Amino acid sequence: MRPWRRAGVVPARRGAAAAAGVTAMLAISGCGADVPARFAAASVVPGAPAAADFTLRDPDGRRVRLADFRGRAVLLTFLYVHCPDVCPLTVERVRAGLAQLKARAGRAHLVVVSVDPRGDTPAAVRAFVRAHHMSGRMTYLLGARPELERVWTRYGVAVAGTPEDREVAHSSLVVGIDASGHRRVQYAHDFTAAQIAHDVPLLAAS
Repeated sequence: MRPWRRAGVVPARRGAAAAAGVTAMLAISGCGADVPARFAAASVVPGAPAAADFTLRDPDGRRVRLADFRGRAVLLTFLYVHCPDVCPLTVERVRAGLAQLKARAGRAHLVVVSVDPRGDTPAAVRAFVRAHHMSGRMTYLLGARPELERVWTRYGVAVAGTPEDREVAHSSLVVGIDASGHRRVQYAHDFTAAQIAHDVPLLAAS
């Protein structure tokens, strides 16, 4: 899969067909900004604004707020479980980064917001979390499309479905939120596990 470079959007299949109508929608916050030496992320969010709070439900129907994770570094991303490439790779890179931290991995949590309200069923999400060995380290949040769209908008995420084959084109990004609830850094689709391992302790200490 090749990213939609202009808008920071990654189509969920090879080729441009799934991208129709979305290309002009996203400008990644902080792209091109000077990166403080202490962070390994490729971009920072200027001014470190408060992360927009939201409430969705986990696969067991429990209401979860982003603010519930205050006190830990939060890695917030937007995925769907049937994605053939970038989404599972995103989770694996985060998992590998946390593995490098060993005992300090508990200082971070991966929060996923669905971009596929129809295909991301509770059963499918539970299976996805188990398959990636992220139980207890990842919270995958679901909701009706209007609920999810409000969160997508707050974080500048563009989403375009392709109902004929159940693939979804969407922005590929991971937002690093510090322990006090501020957006500090942002990772593009090609981030590395080493960047996560380097930045999590800094985010957790902020």
